[in-house]
Amino acid sequence: GIEPDLWMLNWVIEAHTNAGRIEDAERWLKKMGDYGFSPDAETYKCFMKAEAEAGNDEGVDNWLDKIKASLDDQALSNIFEELMNGSLRAANPGSVEMWFKRMQELGIESGQKVHRYRMEALVHPSALLDARSRAESAEDVLR
Repeated sequence: GIEPDLWMLNWVIEAHTNAGRIEDAERWLKKMGDYGFSPDAETYKCFMKAEAEAGNDEGVDNWLDKIKASLDDQALSNIFEELMNGSLRAANPGSVEMWFKRMQELGIESGQKVHRYRMEALVHPSALLDARSRAESAEDVLR
């Protein structure tokens, strides 16, 4: 066989998490060290995104607690963007604002993409807001 690089290992992990095969992905996470690699932001993002898409916010928070000290703000911001996107795909728009508040608690800067996800959550078909509340909340995002 070939000696995989970090990109290849992350790809295998992402393929497993996308298929809902978390245990297989965790097995590959443990094998990374056998190949001389440590998990990076992309590795952790695979697991956190899978948890968010499954609607398991607690699982995401557990991963976040494990890794937040080892990643810089840009890497964490990218992960939060994926979490928000995953929450929207899972028809869980309420989690978008929760992740935004978690970013603020950690002092992580939020870019335009984060605020777009916040606005998208407000107009998501499963959002339980009336039209007036959606409009007012959308204005709040821009303030």
